[in-house]
Amino acid sequence: MKNQTEINQSSFILKNLPFGILLEDIDRKIISVNMEFINLFNIPAAPSELVGLDCTSMAESAKNQFVDSPIFMNFINKCIKAKIRDTQKFEIINDRHVELIYIPYIINGEFAGHNWIYNNITDDIRNKKLIATNEQFYKNILDYIPADIVVFDVHHNYVFINKMAIKDDKLRAWMVGKTDYDYCKFRNVDIEIAYFREEQHLKVLNSKKIHSWQDTKTKKNGETETILRILNPFLNSKKDLKFIVGYGLDITEINKKDKKITEEANRNKQLLSNLKDVVFEANEKGNFTMMNTAWRSLTDLTEKETLSKHISSFFLENEAKKEFKNYLSNNNQIDLSIKLKLKTNNSYQYVKAFFSKIHDNNTKLESIWGTFSDITEEYKKEIILLEIVKKEKEINQLKTGFIQMVSHEVRTPLAGILSSVELLEIINLNTSKVLIDKNKKHYQSIISQIIRIGDLMSNVLLLGKVETGNVNIDLKKIDLVKKITDLLEEDFSLENAPKIKFKVVGKPFPVALDWKLFVHVIINLLSNAIKYSKHLNQPELVIYFEEMNVKIIVKDYGIGIPKKDIPKLFQSFSRASNVGNISGSGIGLILVKHMTELHNGTITVESKENHGSIFTIYLPL
Repeated sequence: MKNQTEINQSSFILKNLPFGILLEDIDRKIISVNMEFINLFNIPAAPSELVGLDCTSMAESAKNQFVDSPIFMNFINKCIKAKIRDTQKFEIINDRHVELIYIPYIINGEFAGHNWIYNNITDDIRNKKLIATNEQFYKNILDYIPADIVVFDVHHNYVFINKMAIKDDKLRAWMVGKTDYDYCKFRNVDIEIAYFREEQHLKVLNSKKIHSWQDTKTKKNGETETILRILNPFLNSKKDLKFIVGYGLDITEINKKDKKITEEANRNKQLLSNLKDVVFEANEKGNFTMMNTAWRSLTDLTEKETLSKHISSFFLENEAKKEFKNYLSNNNQIDLSIKLKLKTNNSYQYVKAFFSKIHDNNTKLESIWGTFSDITEEYKKEIILLEIVKKEKEINQLKTGFIQMVSHEVRTPLAGILSSVELLEIINLNTSKVLIDKNKKHYQSIISQIIRIGDLMSNVLLLGKVETGNVNIDLKKIDLVKKITDLLEEDFSLENAPKIKFKVVGKPFPVALDWKLFVHVIINLLSNAIKYSKHLNQPELVIYFEEMNVKIIVKDYGIGIPKKDIPKLFQSFSRASNVGNISGSGIGLILVKHMTELHNGTITVESKENHGSIFTIYLPL
């Protein structure tokens, strides 16, 4: 019973050991194996199923799980042959590591088999690698940080020195455990350096606080080098000083930059003082914190009378105060520019104010800066200009009313005259043929002149609407080629009139136009081309359908335009100096220009006197 209990206890211990156990007899047959061994090598069987199997063939199969299988097999064979306790570490697949321990199996003093213990040391290996990597990592950091770093014990002996402090590896190794006195003797430098540094060390030792100072020395090239020395005490949980970390930072360039910054700040301060405009700064609440001397010149108020007061307290208009208040509360609005009346010591000034917010990295408002520009004189001029604009507007309104009145007063009697002429034509039908032919000529002349005057008044009325901004454009996609074709057939196909050569280049596509307005462009350009090209080559009309725009060209071979007249060609009631007795009002081309620009287009003209003219219109898509 006692033996059975011992066996059970041994079996329990074997199963629960934290490493793999493989026990073989003399013939290398498996006596026992635990679950840890099964799991380590991912064997798809229970421990009891392996009992009695031949380990020689199993070792041959298992060697493939070892990264260096020959070494593994050599170790197995060596142990079996020597029957002496031995240990070796191996790397197995999947980046795992084991420590294999061989112990000969002895019963009652006699050799009874082989006991193999597989200790999974993967975590230990990984931890050691990690520690070694970290140690090297931090050592590299300390060595290559651009600063001298040393560690002293409480007796001022060097414990650690990085490469930046001493670049020579041998000297750096020699200095560990030494003091500054040893270094000064070894390098044959002034011993006062060691006295001074020991004094600084004692200050930290006694105060247990950070201490710093600056060392300056002259280099071989004559330049001065400045090193900031810092001693930082390291205290344990009981506030006992264990060691002191020393830092040495080359601040030569920093000092130079600080000097430049100070000089720049002084220059900027001087510049601000000389500025005509007020430059100021305020805190996040809007209270003045700084202003240049221009403030005193503008307001006759001193800094003492102004600092800490709210910016808007100097605004005389409630609307400006409200706008500034909204600006402060609106986190999305960075800048604000307004015109306002600024209170001065005895009166006020008109100023143009600009404000801009400054935020920290967390987008929290830190301060506000801005300017006040005196625009009092400009404001007075602006008032005068507004009065002029107001009067011009009134004149334009009178002009528009006059044009509409004249148009109505002229067109109404013209309609009556036209009706009377038409009635006379009917009455004339009962007269003799000789009188009919004679009167017909006069009737047609009267009708033609009435229509011309009517067209003139229509153009004058339209021009008045355009110049006063009373024309609304209604863009619609139209078939431009068809519209122009119909126009040519209806209005430009009279007998004895020159024919228009019409050509289309490119694949036509619908164009967004207000045809009721744009038709004036085509009619006026074609009418001019015919009017100034009588008895000469036919005028040409070409439409180019291009990728970025539609281009319309009207070309004639008529009398052309003198070079000196081209700059004023698109002015109201302006005509070329060479038109002679050819009738015209000087309104057509200004209408063409206005209608083109209403469509966001442009018009250009090329002309040579006695050779003709080319008008080109560009309509963007």
